[in-house]
Amino acid sequence: MKLLTNYHTHTYRCGHAYGQDEEYVLSAIKRGVKVLGFTDHIPFPHLTQKGIRPNVEDIEGYVQSILSLKEKYKDIIDIHLGYEMEYIPEFDEYYRSLLFQRKIEYFILGQHCYLDEDKLVFYNLNRNSLTNLDNYINAVLQAIDSGLITYIAHPDLILNSFDIISDEVLNKLEVIIIKCKEKNIPLEVNMGGLRYYDYHRTDIDDDYSKMYPYKEFFKLVKKHDVPVIVGVDAHDPNDFFKEKYFDYIESFIKELDLKVIDYLLFKN
Repeated sequence: MKLLTNYHTHTYRCGHAYGQDEEYVLSAIKRGVKVLGFTDHIPFPHLTQKGIRPNVEDIEGYVQSILSLKEKYKDIIDIHLGYEMEYIPEFDEYYRSLLFQRKIEYFILGQHCYLDEDKLVFYNLNRNSLTNLDNYINAVLQAIDSGLITYIAHPDLILNSFDIISDEVLNKLEVIIIKCKEKNIPLEVNMGGLRYYDYHRTDIDDDYSKMYPYKEFFKLVKKHDVPVIVGVDAHDPNDFFKEKYFDYIESFIKELDLKVIDYLLFKN
């Protein structure tokens, strides 16, 4: 699979990614990538998730490192600086300050968590809950309306919380797809779920239907003709060379006849 761009790249600062920033750049160049976007998990003021996201004290080092690499490799690859963020209304002003004061170019939405009092809670800890699904959908719709996000990362991640993906669940999620069509927001076909499945599985079958990207969801994306973008969701420089996942994603896109875009226009 040819990969011209990847706008979803993490760094060691989040606590569950590996390698130095420059190693990701060199791997992307070797892969033939023309545009590389760094989007580590966003830190939140006064909140910590050790091993999940950086702290606010890490912002300056992150910014300086990526900007330095952007300059160093400007004649070889186009590097951009962003964050993967959860949209939490209480932090709206904080998000905007990052865009306008910290040289952050773009956000992608990875709605993993919600705020419960002073704690961040993963949506997928709530099993088979339609109320939880409604809360997720409302948060994503708020994010779209905020005008802050460039695309939605693994929009089908919430389906991991359901033992059976029913028509009722899919009909609810279709609202997000319709909203993205209206606002011209791409949806990501994410490669990270395949790696996660292989890492945690106990069986011997490559049954990636048990993990995102889910065909049931992306059939609806095709129905509404919403464009998709491939995200490596790189947590290791070697993720750019795991061909079995690139082959699967290529086949997935071809089977569903999805409309793929390569290049993004940032909100900032």
